[in-house]
Amino acid sequence: MNKSHVRELVRRAGRKYICYLFILAPLILCRCGKKPEETKPAPGVTEISIFTMQLRPMFDDYFLPLISNFEKNHPGVKIKWLDYPATDYDTKLLTSFVGGNPPDVVNLSPQMLMDFAQRNTLAPLEGLVPKEVIDTYFPNVVRNGCMFGDKIYAVPWYLATAVAMINMKIFEEAGLTEKDIPTTNEELWEIAKTIRKKTDKFAVFPIYTEAGAMYGMLFDAGVPILDPTGKHAIFDTPKAVKVFKYWIDFYREGLVPSEALTAMHRRPIELYKSGKLAVFTSGAQFLKLVKSDSPNVYARTVVRPRIHWKDNDTCTIDVQLLSIARESRHPKLAAEFAQFVTNGKNQLDFCKIVPIIPSVIKAAEDPYFTDVEDTPIGLARKYAAAQVKKGVVVHLPQKHSAKLFKIMDDITEKVGLGEMTPEEGIKQAEDRWNEILGE
Repeated sequence: MNKSHVRELVRRAGRKYICYLFILAPLILCRCGKKPEETKPAPGVTEISIFTMQLRPMFDDYFLPLISNFEKNHPGVKIKWLDYPATDYDTKLLTSFVGGNPPDVVNLSPQMLMDFAQRNTLAPLEGLVPKEVIDTYFPNVVRNGCMFGDKIYAVPWYLATAVAMINMKIFEEAGLTEKDIPTTNEELWEIAKTIRKKTDKFAVFPIYTEAGAMYGMLFDAGVPILDPTGKHAIFDTPKAVKVFKYWIDFYREGLVPSEALTAMHRRPIELYKSGKLAVFTSGAQFLKLVKSDSPNVYARTVVRPRIHWKDNDTCTIDVQLLSIARESRHPKLAAEFAQFVTNGKNQLDFCKIVPIIPSVIKAAEDPYFTDVEDTPIGLARKYAAAQVKKGVVVHLPQKHSAKLFKIMDDITEKVGLGEMTPEEGIKQAEDRWNEILGE
């Protein structure tokens, strides 16, 4: 993977990092999504199509041989690979469903799965995918990310989660050692005060007002955001206020740069690479960029599992899914191909190309993830894979998400500036969310 690809991966990962606070983005790796060519299958050939999000042309060398292998083992079958950019991806997909010409296999996020399952456009996998195959995937991923109601509508593909990166040079300047690296947010608060007092640097740089950052703060702490129907916000709770106040106090106490209240996602990345930020939480692909751009910082970086709350040690994970269109003319063949793409071997091969985690349990237990080199990148891979088994899949509100997140950003800025209290901010955010969700 060249430097430009890594930069683009980090750029896109940054947006999701802000949304979820401590989560890695899904694998949206380059801008150059390729519009598929329209061709008709040859006579006597059974064709099924797969619709993916922005994987071409960067991963042609992986995906095209994978397709060829499936076709060789299924004489007379042709796989048509449709790949589109992330921009308006769900709109393009919906158009294909409305037009009565949907792809057979559909690459979705958990949020899109809920939307399309509600529209009755996806096929439940009971009878299409054997239970013994479903049991090969992480059960928490299937439960949190692949289901709508009491039915499974997708098999999980690749996963992502975040780890903590620590610049030990800054820790040492503050008189701290590796033993002082925080494991919880409660410990992080004390470390942040020490670093700020004894150095001219900062421990952390939370983003407050981009892409609904408050949502990530609450979700990461295990605060329920919506009720089971997804139509009512329920996050006005004492725990939510406590979590929100915790992060706001970093700003009010001067433990983060003054620009943090309005800064965009690139600033924490820039500060860590420049050696001015002690702790940064992101995915392993970020380390590739640090190694390339700031080898001195990379040499002093120590990786640990993500920092969590004392009462909530689960990690947030992101997942890409493969579903079957209800109107597919070849649902069993489509389901077989989805199983093939997501089997342990093929996912493991993919993980060796890009820093992601497989959704198949045995693949995540492969020596590639357990017997790693003692480097930041190697340890990041090990910790990320180990965290998945107790992870929770992130769910964003699919409808009105831009409006909802804008509300959170505006309120967070007002709380940060002292124009309202955290209690007032959380209550107002929930009230305004429910106004919009009720439209």
